[in-house]
Amino acid sequence: MRTILEANSKPGLRFDILSNPEFLAEGTAIDDLFAPDRVLIGSLQTPEGNSACQSLANVYANWVSLVCTTSHTSSCLIP
Repeated sequence: MRTILEANSKPGLRFDILSNPEFLAEGTAIDDLFAPDRVLIGSLQTPEGNSACQSLANVYANWVSLVCTTSHTSSCLIP
């Protein structure tokens, strides 16, 4: 994704990609989506990536009690 965006973006444009996997269980997926018990956010471990991650964590913190942050790679591996 990053490679495609970088190849097609305007010079000087800055962006970060966050991973935000969903934890949905069969039979309770709709409830899990609207009232998650936790949220996981992964980002590149750079100052910019960490800042983007914290910005999204602040949004979720308004209604989700457990917001976990980690690296982009780790977030893709956590079941």
